[in-house]
Amino acid sequence: CKKTDERGVDHFKGHNIISFEKAETILKRLKMDNKTIREVTHVVLWHDYGLYGGLSQVEVRRALSELGTEYLEAYEMIRTADMKGQSDYKKEEKLAVLSDILQRFQICIEEGNALQIADLEINGNDLKELGIPQGKTFGRILKQLLDEVLEDPEKNEHYYLLDRAKELSEDAV
Repeated sequence: CKKTDERGVDHFKGHNIISFEKAETILKRLKMDNKTIREVTHVVLWHDYGLYGGLSQVEVRRALSELGTEYLEAYEMIRTADMKGQSDYKKEEKLAVLSDILQRFQICIEEGNALQIADLEINGNDLKELGIPQGKTFGRILKQLLDEVLEDPEKNEHYYLLDRAKELSEDAV
């Protein structure tokens, strides 16, 4: 992944994906169990998230949703280890960015933001009661509702989500 730009600065774009693939290959060769492989490769894939900062709170909520709160400690450890393995160039700035992201992740958690479908103020039983058939449409509607709540946490309100689910199911027909 290493590319050197015209100013002589090295860049490693996409190295998280190559690192994910290498980690998966190595862990399989070591005959690790599937759960370990999934967990390690997940953290490796995310190890560089937020490197440069400047993220909106919506981006932070979406990332935390995809990363998963159960991986926060591992994310912090691998991100810190990755920085320690690099040069000292902008080290303090990178540590400050990491600290900011971790604080913002914590705020999402403390505010009780819905980060997974299970956190929504609506569930599959509610969709069944609306007459929405289980299947692809069912899952698509729940995913869309989560996306909207990640964008605006105040939308995680039972009656709003019921109305929105009705609209989405009508659009699907």
